Amino acid sequence: MFGLPRFFVSPERISGGQVALEPSQARQIQRVLRLRLGAHILVLDGSGNEYLVSLDQVTGSQATGGILQQRAAPGEPRLHLTLCQALLKGARFELALQKGTELGVSTFVPLSCHRSEPGPPTPPRLARWRRIILEAAEQSERGRLPHLAPSATVAEALGAARDEPCLFLWEGQGGVGLKEGLRRVGPRLEKTPSLRLLVGPVGGFTPHEVALAQERGALLVTLGPRVLRAETAGLAAAAAILFALGEMEQVRPGGPTPGG
Repeated sequence: MFGLPRFFVSPERISGGQVALEPSQARQIQRVLRLRLGAHILVLDGSGNEYLVSLDQVTGSQATGGILQQRAAPGEPRLHLTLCQALLKGARFELALQKGTELGVSTFVPLSCHRSEPGPPTPPRLARWRRIILEAAEQSERGRLPHLAPSATVAEALGAARDEPCLFLWEGQGGVGLKEGLRRVGPRLEKTPSLRLLVGPVGGFTPHEVALAQERGALLVTLGPRVLRAETAGLAAAAAILFALGEMEQVRPGGPTPGG
């Protein structure tokens, strides 16, 4: 099942043992991949299910296939990591989305900070971001499609944490090392494997935002003596968190189980 072309589709496109792909995916199958009838592809419904599909119709605008096998999709970490990344200029934020998806981030929250890029994301920009996440998820063999949440202020992102532990990246005084931070929140992660990470913009969080984080119960953590770029810090922290919690040591399961 590994190495086959992978496509995320909405669950309503899977019915009665058949899959109908999006027109854009049909064009890719015919014109780019040049797949013929009977070729096998992998289809994912975005909620954790993976289907082995045999193509039975391929045109420039339509591609359908029959489900041969079904299983729970591999490639997903047990930890639900929410990356609240401060809005950055163009390619920098897109890099965070792409690489964060590859690493295993489950939810992205565009963070509106005092020093971040002004204004909410426009609809065309949001559409581009979703496409970047989708393509990265297919390429990196994710089992679920990461969620792009609405833009939020620092106060809103902290408030949405509710019962999940929240780490607040801070290069100033008062923070603990990331390793120590994970040790402190470890008991809570054992009960509910969900973690929220807030990463500031170019220029960092303001003292008011730091004070607000402490007031709301977030734990200030640092990545050490070196100051990383805003687009690097979140990715470095996400990778370190997933590694520390054993999410980069999972062995792929065996073959698929019949279903469909």
